[in-house]
Amino acid sequence: MTSPAQQLMRYLAAELGKDVVHNSLSVTEVEHGMIHLGIHFIIDDYDADVDTGAPKYYLLRTPDTTMRMHFLYVGSASAAGLFEFFEEPTITDDGTELDAVNNERNSDNTADFDVFVGPTVTDDGARLAVGLVGGGRGIGATGGVSVRHNELVLRQNTDYLVKFTTIADNNRVTVNLEWYEHEAAETT
Repeated sequence: MTSPAQQLMRYLAAELGKDVVHNSLSVTEVEHGMIHLGIHFIIDDYDADVDTGAPKYYLLRTPDTTMRMHFLYVGSASAAGLFEFFEEPTITDDGTELDAVNNERNSDNTADFDVFVGPTVTDDGARLAVGLVGGGRGIGATGGVSVRHNELVLRQNTDYLVKFTTIADNNRVTVNLEWYEHEAAETT
């Protein structure tokens, strides 16, 4: 049985070739290859009413296996706020599990990575990343987007949080989570 990494290499080797229109080498990005292998997933969530009294939380849980999660996120809001990413929070209730969508719509593969919205959090954990969106306060507040451009390879058997804290009531927030999964490469 071939591993996903071996499948990816075979796929990329087959895809590499000459672009006859531009007379150049054709290259496929790793993420694109992961989609074709059926191991690239997304979760998009929207909340039309995030208020100042309660941050919006997403709990991410990696499995206790040799699977590796390569993770990116994008957060956007209609008014100003702060997106933060934490490792090893203290959770007393997981919240509601969200269903991941496989980007290869012909694949039956399911995600090994669990994502929940609305967990009960008693400690955020160690902050790994932060991004401010928008500016101003109250009626003059404007929204924006916070993007994590470089993927994080998440530690196995670990909880993570995406947290949005708004500075204005009735903030509309979208969170886009994207990742691919594969077995850890063998080391020698």
